[in-house]
Amino acid sequence: AIKPLRLFASGDSLGVVFVKPIKVREEQRSMPSSAWLMPSDKAWGPDEILVMQPERNYTVNDYKQFFQDINYMDGWYMRQDTVNLIRDLTPPGIKVHCLHGINVKTPGVLMYDKSSWFDSQPKIIPDNGDGTVNVRSLRACLNWQKQQKQPIYHKEFPGVDHMTLLKDAGVIQYLKQVLVGS
Repeated sequence: AIKPLRLFASGDSLGVVFVKPIKVREEQRSMPSSAWLMPSDKAWGPDEILVMQPERNYTVNDYKQFFQDINYMDGWYMRQDTVNLIRDLTPPGIKVHCLHGINVKTPGVLMYDKSSWFDSQPKIIPDNGDGTVNVRSLRACLNWQKQQKQPIYHKEFPGVDHMTLLKDAGVIQYLKQVLVGS
């Protein structure tokens, strides 16, 4: 997802209006899971821009430079520690139900426009996804369809965002059907 790049660069209020993103940046930077969730070169091409700022642009191949430029090399080390945890996304060899939201504005590119870019909030060029995770990552489970004999069931829930997926009526109904057949 693109969102962790914003957490590292300038913080993110995560929709809480009275929280200043820059005030929570230090705490957000401390979580290795944010480094782990950054866009993978398995889903993003080497020339796709993720972050733009006045001096340069960053792609999946520029993470070390990104962390140098925001003066937070611990982020680079966290990325190195976590990048290979599920890099290969090995098929599990069991039936899988892959459920996710779609058609929710999701950060696609972060555009910073001033010299102290990482202390300001970016303009966001939207992408498709669930509001947090980009659609290309949400659909990664489909890669398993030709890699294992067990079925991969895939269902998208339009307009359902990342945070409300587990309480969405359509998702609950789907899970009921799968679990109890009703």
